[in-house]
Amino acid sequence: MLAVYAYPVPKLAGAVDAVVRREFELHWGQYRHPRLDDENYTGRTFLAHSGLSDLREVKIPNVVYFSPEEAVGFSRSTSYGSAYIRTLADPEPYFQELLAAFREASCGAPIAADFELSVFMGRNL
Repeated sequence: MLAVYAYPVPKLAGAVDAVVRREFELHWGQYRHPRLDDENYTGRTFLAHSGLSDLREVKIPNVVYFSPEEAVGFSRSTSYGSAYIRTLADPEPYFQELLAAFREASCGAPIAADFELSVFMGRNL
């Protein structure tokens, strides 16, 4: 038996999700690898190339709480966020605007981000 895991972009709720969707539309989307938009990529690839049968997927919630500052830090660390930042002569004004948007959207509450894990399990034929 072999198990592999994958996780998509974290799921957010409400106004914070709207901020992130706006950033993807305006800034980050063009730098996001297409496989990150394909939620079935890992399972399909695993099934096609592993030689295993009886593939099963188990989803495990993995909620992490961010402050607005930590949400900006996470955004900076992603491949698409860091690629966008490299296009800016001075990224600090952008970070300040993003921080203000996260603060407003979260209304002072921690930002819940579900980094749901998908565990794919299969066995030899």
